[in-house]
Amino acid sequence: MASVWGELKRRNVVRVVVAYTIVGWLLVQVADTFVPALQLPEWTVTFVAGLVILGFPLAVILSWAYELTPNGVERTKSAPLSESIAKVTGRKLDFMIIGVLAIAVVVLALERFASVEETPSSSLSTDNRRSIAVLPLDNLSPDPENAFFADGIHDDLLTQLAKIGSLKVISRTSVLQYRDSPKNMREIGRELGVATLLEGGVRRVGNSVRINVQLIDAETDEHIWAETYDRELTAENVFAIQREMATSIAAELQVTLSLDEVARIGVLPTQSTIAYDLYVRGRFFWSQRTEEGFNRALEYLNQAIEEDPNFALAYAGVASVYVLMGHELFSWSHPRDTYPKAQAAARRALELDDTLAEAHSVLGDALLRYDWDFIAADREHQRAIALNPNYGTGHQWYSHYLLPMGREQESLTHSLRALELDPLNLIINLHLGWHYFYVGENELAIEQLQQTLELSPTFVVANLFLGQVYEQEMRLEEAIGQFERAADLSGRNPVHVAALAHAYGISGRQEDAEALLRELLSSEQYVPSYEIAIIYAGLDRQDEALTWLERAYEEKDSSWLVDVALDPRFKQLHTDSRFQTLKRRLGLP
Repeated sequence: MASVWGELKRRNVVRVVVAYTIVGWLLVQVADTFVPALQLPEWTVTFVAGLVILGFPLAVILSWAYELTPNGVERTKSAPLSESIAKVTGRKLDFMIIGVLAIAVVVLALERFASVEETPSSSLSTDNRRSIAVLPLDNLSPDPENAFFADGIHDDLLTQLAKIGSLKVISRTSVLQYRDSPKNMREIGRELGVATLLEGGVRRVGNSVRINVQLIDAETDEHIWAETYDRELTAENVFAIQREMATSIAAELQVTLSLDEVARIGVLPTQSTIAYDLYVRGRFFWSQRTEEGFNRALEYLNQAIEEDPNFALAYAGVASVYVLMGHELFSWSHPRDTYPKAQAAARRALELDDTLAEAHSVLGDALLRYDWDFIAADREHQRAIALNPNYGTGHQWYSHYLLPMGREQESLTHSLRALELDPLNLIINLHLGWHYFYVGENELAIEQLQQTLELSPTFVVANLFLGQVYEQEMRLEEAIGQFERAADLSGRNPVHVAALAHAYGISGRQEDAEALLRELLSSEQYVPSYEIAIIYAGLDRQDEALTWLERAYEEKDSSWLVDVALDPRFKQLHTDSRFQTLKRRLGLP
């Protein structure tokens, strides 16, 4: 063993290994520094590191077999260590190692100095710079009706940018809060957690359209890039402008698009300007999240489909309307009248364009809540997020799927990601409070739900869940106050009335609870069986509560039945064999 070590030293293999390691490290550091600055592909650093690793065994072999001599490179000859001509070469290598080490020390010192000096107020990291919020585009047209068109351009540009995986894009719901906002760019960027902002306007006159946009550094308020697009008003030109804007913004933020991203951004959804106009009007009314808004959205979206039967985005929009109309939170329609239609529209959209993240996400939610097909739902949600990592609602819905599956940490991860992408979205803020509540983190739930109400004091769904948390904490008077407010402001929505009745029941106000039970049983509007079961659970009439839960299963009239094992109001039923049978029939873990 000693002779082998001696021969390694004699042939300078050890020195070569040390020198090669230091030089290789320096090469990787240099590549890591200059690749972003030169806007080279991100894989360049990995490629350099791979070459360094592959070259290591070659360097060892060559240092064993050859050495530098006064006559040049010659094969190493076996000789006693005292007679080796490698001593001179060894001394040269020693000097080289010392020199390279000195350079390495300087590089490390500079990096440490830069990391100390660089703060968010003075410099933006590459990763943080790759974040953007697209503010609502101004309607610069003489006709106010063209505001729909400007909103459509804004919505579609967001959709295109969101397809870029390495770019953080704030969702539409949050940026709409800044329409006509007096806040400056620095304030908006800080509140949304982004480094860059895009603002601009749309002017549509006759058969022409002009779109001007400016990319702004949110910290310094300096313009990074600006462009004006003047085109003839055709659907092809509108989508071409959006594609050009998306790729230009990506280049300015030093984002390299994959071939798949380039292909998806280049898709032309429709060639009909009329269909596109109808579509953007439908999306406008969908975003209102009211019963009247959903009905008007369906009118426009179906007209868009009549105009262009191959308009995949319009089918995805129809699916999004139906999946929300059937949700128990709204209780506007029986799930059998909405979820099958949502699935059909989503499947048709995906037949036409399998890259639509929204359609995959809607289909996943319908499969979860109506079919209880958990495997298929998981597949659709994962596909949606892979296609559009910036789709906040997609992360929220996947989080909702994961929690009843017992995957709490994954659910929290996606809930937090949804909030990062859409920080002012009321539903997403509510959802995080819902998550904390259902995993027993009541203090965090209260804090999150109170923050949600600060964003919108009239958002009654937050009152509903805040009341449920208070109820579990046995702060019954506070819970009842939240439920009464929710019931009144919602126009006696069955979900809120049932929650109030349950609180009356467990607080000893039996007659008040039974009065609300009679109100719902005699109501002409759709009342989910799940909500009747909640009231019976509050009255401690367990057999009747189970009967109504079984009815909810048989009639598939509750979108919340998938959460039955999480809902603490049914905790006293968990040991009952009928409840366990219900869980098995649902396929819950």
